[in-house]
Amino acid sequence: MRESKITNRNQIMCFLSCWKIIKGGILQSPNHQLLSDKEVEEMLRKYPELSDKFVSKKSEMDLEYRRYIQEVGSILLSDTDLREKLDILDNNDLSSGLIADELDKLKPELRSKLNEIKRAEIDRLLSRWRDLAKITDREPKGIVHLDTKNPHSFEADDLRYLLKATVDDLNKLDQMRRQAFKNHEMKKKMEEEERINAMGSEQRESYYTHKRNWAEIYRQREKQVRHPGSEEQLKDVWKHTDQMNFQDFNPTLFFRLHDMNNDGALDEHEVKALFIREISTLYKKEDPDFDPAEKEEEGERMREHFFSEADTDKDRMVTLHEFTSNLENLKTHETGWNSLFSRPFFTDEEFNAFMEKTIPAGNSIKTKLEGYRMNHIEM
Repeated sequence: MRESKITNRNQIMCFLSCWKIIKGGILQSPNHQLLSDKEVEEMLRKYPELSDKFVSKKSEMDLEYRRYIQEVGSILLSDTDLREKLDILDNNDLSSGLIADELDKLKPELRSKLNEIKRAEIDRLLSRWRDLAKITDREPKGIVHLDTKNPHSFEADDLRYLLKATVDDLNKLDQMRRQAFKNHEMKKKMEEEERINAMGSEQRESYYTHKRNWAEIYRQREKQVRHPGSEEQLKDVWKHTDQMNFQDFNPTLFFRLHDMNNDGALDEHEVKALFIREISTLYKKEDPDFDPAEKEEEGERMREHFFSEADTDKDRMVTLHEFTSNLENLKTHETGWNSLFSRPFFTDEEFNAFMEKTIPAGNSIKTKLEGYRMNHIEM
């Protein structure tokens, strides 16, 4: 297995496994850019149920074109010759004529299936557009996961578009998740301040003391958390999760052990599993203020941070070469970890705007809450 490059086979396997990576929902944008903050807010206002689903472990929302991804990937990987070629081709070959040449060599029956799948996907989109036109005056948004200029056959451009659309949509998912979590925390604070408003002075002071004490506990726990992907952190997993001798730590073997589907790369589920012990150091179910949404978000932040350092070609997969290179880099500039509690979840301006949208103007509760802000509590 080649360690120095991301193979196109790994990228296609990403198509097959991306539905497992997605825990929330994907809302497509007509271009390949992240959504603006305003667009994110509009999405969450239009679909308020998403706020809960984005911070819920039970969400099963998928990419809209998941079936198309699965069917294309399944056919491409069913051809043994193509599979071997994809292992040889460099990642840049996906953008060159080489991948087109390989698609031309597909068995006729497989090529016909790809053509049928693409035509069926276009029919699905057209049907969806017709349904949309019946209930709204809005123009249909552009299609970015296939080449619409050629609606009859599956070509190299379709593979390029599918890969890029998948990665871009997963990035948008992370953006939506972060905003939904921020809304979750602002809602918590608003409810907390309402409770504080109803307290007497002694009860309120006792509550403030409780908050300060637990803030210190979290600060002490944070000092024990290892930097995600560092040698110290991985050795802890090696010893306690993999049940291996600490002295025998081997990065290559570690990678193989945690590449659960043996596709030569770590996907986002496999990476996030590496940080379970670190997250459990910070968040314990017996804590009086335990919030599973915060524990889940901490894991997502660690996963995002690891990928920001290790995933050098930004394809949402980490190869052995990327994994070991990142491990070496962290030996010289490991920085520990700053948890969710090390910084505010949101600004005062964001909270005020959230409260304006949530509580009707002139509501007495809103007026009273403004007198009992907890900004003086050090967290």
